[in-house]
Amino acid sequence: MTALYIVLGISALLFVLLLVPVRLSLIFKDELSLTLSYLFFRFSLYPREKRVKLSDYTPRKLRKKKKKLRQKRQLEKISEAKKAKKPQKTLTQRLRQLRLILAILKNTYKNILSAVRIRVVRLYVTVATDDAAKTALLYGAAAQSTAYLLSLLRSYTKTTVKRGGADVFANFCETESTLDASIVFSARPLALLCLGLRASFLFLKLKQKQPDKNTKNGVNSHE
Repeated sequence: MTALYIVLGISALLFVLLLVPVRLSLIFKDELSLTLSYLFFRFSLYPREKRVKLSDYTPRKLRKKKKKLRQKRQLEKISEAKKAKKPQKTLTQRLRQLRLILAILKNTYKNILSAVRIRVVRLYVTVATDDAAKTALLYGAAAQSTAYLLSLLRSYTKTTVKRGGADVFANFCETESTLDASIVFSARPLALLCLGLRASFLFLKLKQKQPDKNTKNGVNSHE
């Protein structure tokens, strides 16, 4: 009985963890940064932060790194040689793969849009050029494009915009336009798991419907 309670407890915990959303934060201010977070874990995806340690630059470790680099280059040469010998995919095969991918996206894009939530924390566009008339024209185009983009996101996805978080400005004193954006994409692991299973079953189903490569014009290759 105790084992059953343990199994039920672990199952309940896993189910709760699958309901906690995974968040991808996109921040653009001077440069782009991507951060993946889940619960209290945070991972910087871009740019990659590399810590420099003085202990990594001892003569012994430098020799090891040089040896590994030499081995890596040798493996790359062997891999390139194998790729050169390997027969390239024909145009028909590539088109077949492309049709397969498009068919999967066609049947799953609604599930993808419903699984992902978007929160626009801030989206500030400042338009500035060296000409006042040009700035005014670009300001109008940028304001209209931003409004259309947010309207489109709200129509097809679960998008929320923080009050006062999106605006377009015209700066006639500067000469360079700027963008200050912070957007958070979130999705529950359970929804992503169901989406992955659906896409996998659809892939297998469509793959079986494709004609065999040994069959051409309805006639087997051995005939």
